[in-house]
Amino acid sequence: MTQQTYSITEARERFDELVHEVGATGEPVGITERGQLVAVLVGPADALEVQEARALAAYRARQARGEDAGVPAEVAYRRVFGDGA
Repeated sequence: MTQQTYSITEARERFDELVHEVGATGEPVGITERGQLVAVLVGPADALEVQEARALAAYRARQARGEDAGVPAEVAYRRVFGDGA
């Protein structure tokens, strides 16, 4: 997953540098505590992909449970364009 990892202490000391590195290269940076990966610093595009994947998984889980997993098209249209559209 990540090619570079840093301890929490080192990541704290180099935070600005790591943020700029991730922003420039798009490559995630791992952060470890006591040798275990505890967090990953990622760029905005990767973070958005994670959010979208989580939202899709939640949607599919609601569908699998038989819950109403969405809104009717006309309701969505009104929410986007308003009642007068």
